[in-house]
Amino acid sequence: MTRNVALSRRWLLEDQNDPSAPMPEAEELVAERMGQGVPVGTVLTGFRLCMSLILDRAVHDAPADGLSPAEILDVVARITALGDAFSTRVLVAHHELDVARAADDAARRSAWVRDVLTNRMDPAALLRGADAHGLPTDVRARALRARTRRPHDDGAPAAAERALHAWSRERGLRLLTAPRGHDVVGLAVPEIGPAASWPGPAATRGEACLSGHVTVLALGEPAPLEALTDSFLAAGQVLEAAEATGLTGVVDRERLGWRAAVTESPQTTDLLVARHLEPLREAGDFAAPILEALQAYLDHGLSASAAAASIPVHENTLRHRLRRYRDLTGHDPHAADTIVELRWVLAARPLWDPTTGDRPD
Repeated sequence: MTRNVALSRRWLLEDQNDPSAPMPEAEELVAERMGQGVPVGTVLTGFRLCMSLILDRAVHDAPADGLSPAEILDVVARITALGDAFSTRVLVAHHELDVARAADDAARRSAWVRDVLTNRMDPAALLRGADAHGLPTDVRARALRARTRRPHDDGAPAAAERALHAWSRERGLRLLTAPRGHDVVGLAVPEIGPAASWPGPAATRGEACLSGHVTVLALGEPAPLEALTDSFLAAGQVLEAAEATGLTGVVDRERLGWRAAVTESPQTTDLLVARHLEPLREAGDFAAPILEALQAYLDHGLSASAAAASIPVHENTLRHRLRRYRDLTGHDPHAADTIVELRWVLAARPLWDPTTGDRPD
């Protein structure tokens, strides 16, 4: 009450009429009450009650103070205007402080997430952070790394984070994320309930949420919180291999399968590229149709008719391209060993330009 009486006195004595004039009392009140956990609605109710009592007292004492009816009406109007201006300033100050606190909380959460993924944290700090962010400590978590679709867009990480949280809700997962450069990193744990599930190799539920924002969401293996650095390292390896072999969407070690070896064993990849792809450079512009035919042939279970229809070309055209591959490389595209090796090198094609032999930067 004392603070509001002083505010009203200053407002009247300084002949204030500008609702946008500085009003530090509003900011002080909001900071004080938010620190006490008092809702803003309760703050405004209390303020309006005080102002009502002040106004009643001012009107009661006005005749004794020698004020005319017109002056009394002016006092009433100005105190009412003060109440409206102060209430508006309280709401603005509350919003600004709420936004600032949310930004601080997000910054602390992001720092903790990046720390738990990249450093062996002190156990006490780890448990404090898990408790502060609502993470259970008795379940295994998975680290994740997400490659944003628009890496040069400053707003891409925030959009990717929103998409990832929508995906996690579809999966029944509790997710904490943090921007890291133009990408997003994080950790996920299953919520309690029937909806919770880790994605299997053929699972697609929720992936529509990622479309347009995330090209690859790489998951590490489940691990205790204190061992998430290993899971994060694995997620990085999955991301590298997925991008190298053209996989998109949600990818884990299980879905990646043998493709992991494309980046884990670069010497083997180089050997197979030299064996199956580099000879195609002699074909010049015809190298691309040969590769297209080989890819279609493998993707359709070695069915020449189905492969030809998928491109689409005549079946004889497809068979001619397969023979041309055999003539250039000396390897039969129908042989079991060749099929295995072709699967490998065709998965590695994002790493290799068949027209020049160069690896893209």
